[in-house]
Parts: sequence; C-alpha cells; structure tokens
Amino acid sequence: MTTLTRKEPMNDQLQLREEMAAGAARLRVDVYGPEPREHVLDDLSFLNYRLADVRISPEVTLAEPERG
Repeated sequence: MTTLTRKEPMNDQLQLREEMAAGAARLRVDVYGPEPREHVLDDLSFLNYRLADVRISPEVTLAEPERG
C-alpha cells in the first residue's frame, strides 16, 4: 500500500462560495485552495441533463455548504 505525502501544506483559504438551484432544490459549495476560481463547474451540461434547468444563484442563501 502506498502512502501519499504532500510537499506543501493544504491551503485552507476560501476561494469561492457558490450556490446552484434546480427548482426548489439548492446546493451550496465552498471551494478552498491556493487559486481563485470563477465557478465550481465550468459546464453545467451534466447537471442540466440529470436535474433540468440548473442555475447558478446570484446570492448564496444556504447557511452551510453540503457535507459529503
């Protein structure tokens, strides 16, 4: 079994907080890391295929991100 070792410590700086909605369902995602991001996903095609009409919300309304 191989153990992976990080050369640099993990960066815990919040880069992006984004919320997506499909109808009444909402999903908030917080992204941490060393580099800023514009969006969580560059392409919503897969989510639209599975859920229909997924939109990036203009504001984050959920108090906490989803835990997975």
